[in-house]
Amino acid sequence: MIFTVAIDGPAAAGKGTIGRALAARFGLRHLDTGLLYRAVAARVLDGQDAVAAARSLAPDDLARPDLRRPDVAEQASRAAAIPQVRAALLDFQRAFARAPGGAVLDGRDIGTVICPEAEVKLYITASAQVRAHRRWLEDGGDLAEVLAAVQARDARDMGRPDAPLRPAPDALVLDTSTMTIDQAVALATAAVAERIPMRIPDLAGKSILITGASTGIGAALAQAFAAQGARVGLHYYASAEAAQALADRIRATGGSVALIRADVATSAGARDAVAQAQAALGGLDGLINNAGGMVRRIPYAQATDHDYDEIMDLNARSVIAASGAAIPALKAAGGGFIINTTSIAARNGAGGGAGLYGSAKAFVSNVTRGMAKELIPFGIRVNAVSPGVIATPFHERYSTAAQMEAMVATIPAGRAGTAQDCVGAYLFLASAALSGYIIGQVIEVNGGQLMP
Repeated sequence: MIFTVAIDGPAAAGKGTIGRALAARFGLRHLDTGLLYRAVAARVLDGQDAVAAARSLAPDDLARPDLRRPDVAEQASRAAAIPQVRAALLDFQRAFARAPGGAVLDGRDIGTVICPEAEVKLYITASAQVRAHRRWLEDGGDLAEVLAAVQARDARDMGRPDAPLRPAPDALVLDTSTMTIDQAVALATAAVAERIPMRIPDLAGKSILITGASTGIGAALAQAFAAQGARVGLHYYASAEAAQALADRIRATGGSVALIRADVATSAGARDAVAQAQAALGGLDGLINNAGGMVRRIPYAQATDHDYDEIMDLNARSVIAASGAAIPALKAAGGGFIINTTSIAARNGAGGGAGLYGSAKAFVSNVTRGMAKELIPFGIRVNAVSPGVIATPFHERYSTAAQMEAMVATIPAGRAGTAQDCVGAYLFLASAALSGYIIGQVIEVNGGQLMP
């Protein structure tokens, strides 16, 4: 997972305290970027040129015991105003921010210059008087002199010509002047919790094959499981370009993914997909049978053997063949899971020429129940997810605008679902910690369109 919290604000506003609290709360790495400038400043006070110090900074420099001295802090603010110093430290900070595992960075220019792509941006501030009082409580001295120093530093930081201190346009501004630190931490924690990917510990390191994963629901699943730290077998057949682009995005965010190409509409192809995934992932802990499609809308009265074979092979045979090939690997792993993608059409009979597709998905729903009974003695949990009307390439291909409008009109939620709306059900069923006693169930994800 790559997830960055960027915290900006003036001196003594509480950035460091909040940053450390967030890092501890969410298991993220923490960098007080002010220490970088203090380390440069300490070297400057030792007689070294500021730019040279920044370019040769080493991790040990951040542990120097003198970095909190007032003269070091004063020199650090001057060093931060030197463009060449900021440039020299920029790569270090960006690499720290976007390394897998997630990070909290606090300091100046974090959300505006260093990490403009950060998932959460906070700007922590307080009045100069409050900040001076906090600094005085920490360091002592004459309060009036501390206030003058804080105001002078604010003037320098906010008056820099190339990157004045200011909140990013999309930052949450927290004025802590009248807050306790616990109140400020609580607000910052809520802001991060809204955006950080939910972590499910027992999915990290799992090897999971997702069939039909190049677009739509499958693509959302590939990204979600990779974000949980799983090793993902991203299966595709015809959509090579989309699959490669998705794999590139997953790898760019620190995820582990292997591309698996096979025609799972054939038994041999489904078995090959499983074999490829085992080899690429080093085993198999879970299988998500997501490959499927309507193929075409065809009324029963016009359906041919060819139509039947194509629709049943892609939607039903693929589940039987892939699952059969995966079962020995799942048994060898001591258990695991199979999640099948069925459809609301399995319950309502479908319509508009989609009857064969709905019947194939009804087969998948019942196969789920039968497999669940057979495999749970081996620690293999089998369940299914039944999406309703989901706005994906599936409906772009098979449904007209008028058909979509008519279907959406029957949904109490008032809209078509998205691929992301489906992700939570699959993550839930994949996790033994969350759903270990849920066996042979079909979770409906349909915005209330069908309430069985």
